[in-house]
Amino acid sequence: MTPKRFNELARQLFGNVLEPHGFSSSESKRCTFYRKSDDLYRFVIPDISRSGSWYDIKVFVSSPLIDPCFESRFPDDLGIPFDVHSYLNPVAGVGMRQKQFGCETDQAMQASFDSLVKKALVEIAIPFLSQFRRIEDALPYLKTKLHRGTALLKVGRREEGKEILAKERERLLTAESSDPVVQTWLKFIDVQLA
Repeated sequence: MTPKRFNELARQLFGNVLEPHGFSSSESKRCTFYRKSDDLYRFVIPDISRSGSWYDIKVFVSSPLIDPCFESRFPDDLGIPFDVHSYLNPVAGVGMRQKQFGCETDQAMQASFDSLVKKALVEIAIPFLSQFRRIEDALPYLKTKLHRGTALLKVGRREEGKEILAKERERLLTAESSDPVVQTWLKFIDVQLA
């Protein structure tokens, strides 16, 4: 399946399930579904493989409060604060166990969606995401150090947050990257550590 066709079909299939729960993909160029509540955004992202024969689903929360690149990269190009702990698996829930769903053809995608994905969205993904009301709720799930350090600052655990961000600053500096995302993070960290 081509990425274009995948996005069209995913918007339809996932939208039928997620939109009644307040999710939208209106600002997405792909098929990124999101729901904002207070300072947190909840995300469900079907993500096609390079081969086009399968896709996985990423489920996580993020916020402009923990990501200085949030507004410029929303909704399709955000970093995933849960890192590899964001996969939706119909048996294992949301975590590290990636599940690949078939999408070689429209019929294969429809079949995998009907037999596995729809139920997992309603019974696992939506309740999982609903538990997050504040940044504090997400702390145990924030696996990327940049997001975790920033979140710790936001919840008042300044020393822990500064320690993590100082180490991340050194790591980013050794990369010697001119990538705008890296540069945005470095500027942000410098302000936080000042």
